[in-house]
Amino acid sequence: MTALRRVLPGILLTAISLLLFAYVGYGEATRVYVQIRLERIQQLGATLQTTVSQFANSGLPLDQFGGFDRRSQQVRTVDSAILAALVTDVDGRPIFCEADTAVRERLCRQAVDSGSQQAGWTATPQHRGPETDVAVSLPIKDKFGVVGHVVLHVDQTRIERIVDDAFHPVFVITGGLFALFTVAQLVLWGWRGEAARQRWLTPVFLAVLAINLAVLTTVMFDLYRKGTEGQAEALARSMAARISAATELGIPLSSFSGINATLEEYRRINPNIAAISLLDQSKVLYSVEDQRVALGLADGVFERLTFDLPIQDSPDHNVVLSVELPVSVVLAAMANGARNFLALFFGCAVFALMFLRAVREGQGAAGSGDTAGRLALLRPAYFLGIFADALSLSMLPEIAKETVHAEGLPTEWVSLPFTLFFVGLTAALLPASYVTGRIEVRRLFLIGAAAVGGGLFLVSLVPEFWALCVGRAIGGIGQGTLLVAVQAYAFDVVGSGERTRAAAVQVMGYNGGLIVGTGLGGLLAVFNPDRDVLFVGGLVAVAACLYILFVLPALPHRQQASESSVSLIGAVGRLAR
Repeated sequence: MTALRRVLPGILLTAISLLLFAYVGYGEATRVYVQIRLERIQQLGATLQTTVSQFANSGLPLDQFGGFDRRSQQVRTVDSAILAALVTDVDGRPIFCEADTAVRERLCRQAVDSGSQQAGWTATPQHRGPETDVAVSLPIKDKFGVVGHVVLHVDQTRIERIVDDAFHPVFVITGGLFALFTVAQLVLWGWRGEAARQRWLTPVFLAVLAINLAVLTTVMFDLYRKGTEGQAEALARSMAARISAATELGIPLSSFSGINATLEEYRRINPNIAAISLLDQSKVLYSVEDQRVALGLADGVFERLTFDLPIQDSPDHNVVLSVELPVSVVLAAMANGARNFLALFFGCAVFALMFLRAVREGQGAAGSGDTAGRLALLRPAYFLGIFADALSLSMLPEIAKETVHAEGLPTEWVSLPFTLFFVGLTAALLPASYVTGRIEVRRLFLIGAAAVGGGLFLVSLVPEFWALCVGRAIGGIGQGTLLVAVQAYAFDVVGSGERTRAAAVQVMGYNGGLIVGTGLGGLLAVFNPDRDVLFVGGLVAVAACLYILFVLPALPHRQQASESSVSLIGAVGRLAR
């Protein structure tokens, strides 16, 4: 039990750090990959949109369009996540509908509110069983305007299942790394003693995080690469299926006209494609190429990914559709995801190292006068209080706007919750010297953390404007109280001659919590509802209360209300002067 008690703080820190990496990495990978796949499906839908729009431009009604089922089946064969393809009129009434048998009855009768939609995708409000529908809507235009829409219903669950399968080994490796760290800590303590365990704590911890980071990076970037390459490959498969459908009838390619125009249309749908060509062995039959690539002005000219799909033209010919995609396009897509992942890594690393130092230097600080150990334990307490509130900063403006709009209030009221936050902060700072002389500092810490958590819980659970205002005012009071408490605690620990060390604790805790909380809060808000993230912030504040109560050492009893203490009215007057 003694060994477990010694290594337990490091084990808990490792578990939290690995879970944070895995959870935020999984959420970010899901968001990016789903977006890439929906863009791919939108490009496939654009091939149907172009065909139907060409028919509409002839002046004939949409219900006379022929061959929609065959073309839709070709598109759905390319991407199995597409449940159904429809052509609707401007009022959203289905004209044609081709779908899987399992969902035909539901989707082909469903009216799609596409009259006000533009090109894009929106999640439908219904979640039926295991499927979550996303509607990709593309307008059909004739010479006079929009006459209908091509609508693709997509099962987002099927797309997310690919991310789940890719991350399964990540979760297994994460669990293995956690077990390895735990065993290593126990072995080091039993074999070499506590000093050796403390010495190796940071290197082993950082090694575990580095391996976990390498695994996450490999999996996430491989998903991004496959998604980006899949956009070009999907168009190539769609084009190959379209040409093969004609050549299977025994008609040679030489009998068709407008093939170059069709190839150019496919390249227009995905402008990242460098070239599309029809080849008969080494002979180029038709080819469309980006002029910048042809002139050597574009990046990735000599580094391309090529997708070759066979097309049976005749027994004497082996025709291949070749699509070329510059490597730079794939690298650019991966770089876009890398920015968020770097923010994730930085936030998790600062979070982990902040607590790792407390674990390493804070052993035994509670029962001794170890100044460095007490300051090391103090820093995470203030960090957690700032971190909890900072999780909400990136989404509070949007929440305020939505709440004001929902209740029909004047737009000027959007700034009121933020004003009340600073009013509460100032109100907590005014009686600082009076309060710290009469309340035990650790209790003051608890009051501040509890106020921060209470404000966040109120805003997350009550979606009304008054709750937003009251919650932010309470949060401001909590932040002011935390600031007073951390200053009082640090100054008492270091004494009057080392005020710089006390100020450093405050600066590092505040800046670290603000930067990490804002960054991770923004990432979490991307794939979670805003108010859920606020609730998570409240839970972090609860964790701060538990940390203060059970980990932060109590200070010797402070002198209460001495004759030299400044009265509350005197403190306010001095501040005003």
